[in-house]
Amino acid sequence: MQTVQNVTEVASSLDQVMASIAAGKEAEQALRHAAAEEITNDLIINADFAEWIETYEGPKFDVIHCDLPYGINYSGSRTRRTGTAHVAPRYADSPDVFWALLDAFLANQDRVAFPTAHCLFWFDFRHYGGIIESFEAAGWKLSTANPLIWTKGYQGIASDTKRRPRHCYEPALLFSRGDRQIIKLDKDHFEATIDEVKLHINQKPLIMLKHFLGLLVDEHTAVLDPTCGSGTSLAAASQLGCNRFLGVELDKSNADIARHILQRHADLEAKSE
Repeated sequence: MQTVQNVTEVASSLDQVMASIAAGKEAEQALRHAAAEEITNDLIINADFAEWIETYEGPKFDVIHCDLPYGINYSGSRTRRTGTAHVAPRYADSPDVFWALLDAFLANQDRVAFPTAHCLFWFDFRHYGGIIESFEAAGWKLSTANPLIWTKGYQGIASDTKRRPRHCYEPALLFSRGDRQIIKLDKDHFEATIDEVKLHINQKPLIMLKHFLGLLVDEHTAVLDPTCGSGTSLAAASQLGCNRFLGVELDKSNADIARHILQRHADLEAKSE
């Protein structure tokens, strides 16, 4: 009888110990989640980039990832104009807005960019010459005459099915400041289909952004995205182990989505430790 009682007491003690361990793990995860949420809130700024950059006095960045509105007055099937956007854009897709954002960046580049830096700049060929001229006038150098190319398979815009082929790729220009070198050698094109679930109208695939940012980002790199949307570029930079990152987003709902995505990534990182 005494032996049975001892076994029962030991089992009860073990249950208490296991419960304490489980509670401790839950408390630790809660603390990490809260810390990640606090950090993430500070890393996504809800502001107009053209206004924000004029007063920015924080640490500078090695890589600027620019995915501005293309300035082509696009009014396709996933914009507010047709009422089917997942998240309506706030920056108008007009040439005036595009050039205002680009001019604001280049006029205030010393506030955000190190003397040695890269800029990965997504664009439309209608502004190709003007973009290169503006960057070179501001002291940047085109790293390669050939744009980086993201191909989307058969996904893309068919603007005139009787006269034009379906447009299924997007280009980016790579500029360097102070002759910053790339982190690793890799190909200048990448194929990835558009995500089925888009949290932002212009959201690009994480796997594709990770490929191109992988040319420029390592554990010593700081990344800025002036119009970060749903934060996919920052999630890619984080997965590449960047030292720090910052995103600016005009639309509050988009900024909240970016915080959620980055916080989820931080939670997964914490659970894997």
